[in-house]
Amino acid sequence: MADSTPTPTSTPEGAPKLSPEEAVRALSRRRLILTCTTGRSGTGFLTAVLGLVPGLAARHEPRPWLTEVMREAQQDPDLARRFLLEEKLPAMAAVEGKLYAETSHLFCKGFLEPLVELGLRPDLVILSRESRAVALSMLRLETVPGRSVQGLRWYLSPEDPHVLPLPGWQELTDYQLCFWYTQEIARRCRHYESWFCARDLRVARIELARLRTVSGFAGLLRDLDLPRPGLYAWLRLAVNRYTRVNSKRREKVDAAPPGDLDAQEREVLERIGASGGDG
Repeated sequence: MADSTPTPTSTPEGAPKLSPEEAVRALSRRRLILTCTTGRSGTGFLTAVLGLVPGLAARHEPRPWLTEVMREAQQDPDLARRFLLEEKLPAMAAVEGKLYAETSHLFCKGFLEPLVELGLRPDLVILSRESRAVALSMLRLETVPGRSVQGLRWYLSPEDPHVLPLPGWQELTDYQLCFWYTQEIARRCRHYESWFCARDLRVARIELARLRTVSGFAGLLRDLDLPRPGLYAWLRLAVNRYTRVNSKRREKVDAAPPGDLDAQEREVLERIGASGGDG
């Protein structure tokens, strides 16, 4: 962005946008469910199954997109707060219902702290998928952290502040940068689990493979204290439990990552460890 000022955005329903104060008041009376996750981890599927819950409005990555300011917000944390107040929260508040879930993987990249500091008390779903599967999916989509255009737009970079150190990252392969990112988000999941629990905020952990089972989904509902869907919705979930992880665009499924993945991953972990990281 050439300008760090958030661009005005209309509400999803086209209604007059609430003021920041009105939006915070409205959302403080509702239950919010957000996520901490890598992306490429089943967030679209999570949206679909949460949407089965009676009275719950589930959204995946609705406008206004956090990507509009995510990159600049890494250097200017106050920008995240302003964007939430002026754009994101009014749009969220415009969605009807007392239960609202948004599964964007961007919230854990500088937006959770200011949201809680504004007085909101969201639940947090920590959604995980095996690191190599996520890294390979990112690689096939050419969303390489710190290197590709889309990687810079959607993901954290080794150059960002407050991330796992990765000395000499410029010389590493694209796959290694994708794998590093999965370790950074795993660190953030541990951090936010403790951070939320210390504030008496609800946290639920689930793996994508588990979420794709009826028993796993039922467990998530229990952890979040949410009502169960009706029988037909349960059957629909069971039939579609192997639904492919959401794809923003066609993956290059025939693209083979270069070299020995085990060796590449070990090198990333060694560089993190040598620098005092906890990856």
